[in-house]
Amino acid sequence: MTTISPRTSYKRPRSVWPKLSEDPLPPETRNLMFEGMDDSNVHEVPGGLKHLARLVARAFYTVEDVLIVDMLVQNPCMKEDDICEMLKFDKKLFRTKIATLRT
Repeated sequence: MTTISPRTSYKRPRSVWPKLSEDPLPPETRNLMFEGMDDSNVHEVPGGLKHLARLVARAFYTVEDVLIVDMLVQNPCMKEDDICEMLKFDKKLFRTKIATLRT
């Protein structure tokens, strides 16, 4: 084991994480995710983020959860009763699935 004396200069190893000033996404990925987004579209969710939400749901959640996410991505403002009616879910099941998705 080597010890570092106060007179010895020590070079800190380079960090593998990007600096905060650097963009972690390559430009082509960023362009695809936020395509068509400008100041006038602030109230809409970009298509790339919708696609990402669907992919994450399919990778990590159950079929019922994926169906709920798909419904909410297509229509972000839906009533609980409407979603339950369209998916033929019981309200109790729907509320447990929503609680799972919120956490």
